[in-house]
Amino acid sequence: CSAFLMMFDLMHFAQTRIATIDSYTTLFVILMYYFMADYYLQKSYKAGFYSSLKPLFLSGLFFGFGAATKWSAIYGAPGLAVLFFMAKYNEYQDYLRARYGKGKKRSNASAPEWVKEFMPVYMQKTMLYCVLFFIIIPGVIYILSYIPYLLVPGMKFTDIFEYQKSMYHYHSTLDATHSFQSAWWTWPFMIKPIWYYTGKDLPAGMASTIASFGNPAVWWAGIPALIAGFKAFLKKNKAMTIVVIAFICLYLPWVLISRSAFIYHFFPMVPFLILAVVYCIKTFIDRGMSKRYIYGYLGLVLLLFILFYPAVSGLIVPEGYITFLRWLPTWIF
Repeated sequence: CSAFLMMFDLMHFAQTRIATIDSYTTLFVILMYYFMADYYLQKSYKAGFYSSLKPLFLSGLFFGFGAATKWSAIYGAPGLAVLFFMAKYNEYQDYLRARYGKGKKRSNASAPEWVKEFMPVYMQKTMLYCVLFFIIIPGVIYILSYIPYLLVPGMKFTDIFEYQKSMYHYHSTLDATHSFQSAWWTWPFMIKPIWYYTGKDLPAGMASTIASFGNPAVWWAGIPALIAGFKAFLKKNKAMTIVVIAFICLYLPWVLISRSAFIYHFFPMVPFLILAVVYCIKTFIDRGMSKRYIYGYLGLVLLLFILFYPAVSGLIVPEGYITFLRWLPTWIF
């Protein structure tokens, strides 16, 4: 279901088809959370020390790729940290129970084997490795991404740092406006799609257009699904803990950013919105709902993708068809 919803989401199609950089950012965000989820859902002391480091290394690696692609991937870093420390806190509670039992400290002989290594290895040593995985390696990847610039005659290594200052100054002081900018709170509701292209020199009465917005059956269903997911998070559902923390950490910074923003900035959050929808699907099935209704919902998603395909693909169709697709007064494409 997750793959199906992602495949037939209109923004996923539009952004990847025209190869915007957000496509790669979203991929790396998915992967860095996927491997952190792998770590969060296991017990490192059961997996073994070096085996438990593998998902942390991969999570840090893809975090580095994401940060080197676009700064917005860095917004997900606090979520990775929260999940990591939650995992270590839960393991520490296991350690206390194994070490002290009913309040009486056990001898090393009676305690499980992993207890003796837990603090020096599974806590302290793991955190040292995290400095390598999430700070040093991503930093190196970020710098290496500037190799094409450094190959240009006259460029210096110190120019990399000047670029960072220039980029930060641009984004922090930008005061421009745009016809298709939209506020962060409007994105899930798809109030303002972004319009990329309109065909010219077409036959009379025909139109060709490319806009970017979500599949209504996915995004609008995702709003109550996220609310349900948040309730599951409050009930300590581990799966939805990952989804909710990732979604909030990626979304919250845009609340604080004053520069003009666009609906495509919501793209990295879409996979987690989809996972919230799939959580609800699973809940309905567990409660006895017939799978026919689920297939009906997935069919609706596919139907709307086909219906809106001309609006996100540039397919030449009668102008009246594009007019029919403008469901809201603010949908201009």
